[in-house]
Amino acid sequence: MQDFKDGLPIGNLSVLQKMSLGAFRQRFSLNVTPPKHFSGYEHTHFVTNEYDYPTKLNEITTKGGLHLAVMGGLDPVFGQVAVAKPDLTLAMDVNDQAIDWTIDGRVLPLDSTTDGNNYWDKVNDFHRDVIIKTVPNRYDFPSNQDMRLGGWSSDQYFNVVQQAWQEGKIKLVAADIMDAGLDLGMTLSREIGIPIRLVYLSNILDYGSVSRKLPSFKEKLRKGTASKVVDQNGQVIIFQASNTNILSMESFLQT
Repeated sequence: MQDFKDGLPIGNLSVLQKMSLGAFRQRFSLNVTPPKHFSGYEHTHFVTNEYDYPTKLNEITTKGGLHLAVMGGLDPVFGQVAVAKPDLTLAMDVNDQAIDWTIDGRVLPLDSTTDGNNYWDKVNDFHRDVIIKTVPNRYDFPSNQDMRLGGWSSDQYFNVVQQAWQEGKIKLVAADIMDAGLDLGMTLSREIGIPIRLVYLSNILDYGSVSRKLPSFKEKLRKGTASKVVDQNGQVIIFQASNTNILSMESFLQT
């Protein structure tokens, strides 16, 4: 496990929640070198392409605990926050530039918006004023489709996600969830005494450089369930063949 940058004790859940997003990111981000297909501004995902995720939210049964997630286009992560109501969400990405854009354009607007429509207006402003000026041929134009499809920004969930953000329950860090990022989550779990209950991998298993890490990733999760760092009744969410799949921890580890 990589040492944290300041070497200080982690503290309890309240300490982590009260840390600013910048301070948390600086302290717990890990050194990662992203593969080419995950690097640079042109390979960031500002909005999700996992359009079916709202239809699967009712399959999420976990509540509370730690939530480890691939940041990606962020919307499924927010949807998981809305339903599972984790004590702490750790959204990870190997692309630091993607994290910059996601914080400025997708997370911080939660501070100054009143509903999904207002939120997506501000996101569109950021996309126009920052993203398109940096990468003119962007393909992922934001819209309020998520809200209309019953996603996290719909009237049913928006206030839940906004409150979770304002209570410090959503953090973003640079880390590879398949190795040191999982180690980070397990370390935080041990220190604060709250198990990992929900893991979201997006579509990263579609990439050979990632899928090769799957056996060791599963072995760590198995050991985690044995030590109760990982909840054996937890769930794993993956996106494969254009479908969101929500698996029990047990079935994920057996496949």
